[in-house]
Amino acid sequence: MRRLERPRRRKNVVPRGTIKMLSVREIARRYGFHENTVRRWVTEDGLQSIRYGPGNKIYIAEEEVDNFIKEYYY
Repeated sequence: MRRLERPRRRKNVVPRGTIKMLSVREIARRYGFHENTVRRWVTEDGLQSIRYGPGNKIYIAEEEVDNFIKEYYY
């Protein structure tokens, strides 16, 4: 009996229409805030996030961060 091969998946490719997620470090570097400030936004100010991967890292949608910064800092 011949085994069926699965189609190969490309790694690190974001499908169209998906939400761009940023880590705490990426957000801090992109917008010029300290990493602890970004973590505080999640814990105290209610910025929506998910925890995923090794070390249970925090990831936040890019659009969510943009809206949060526009609302509270501009």
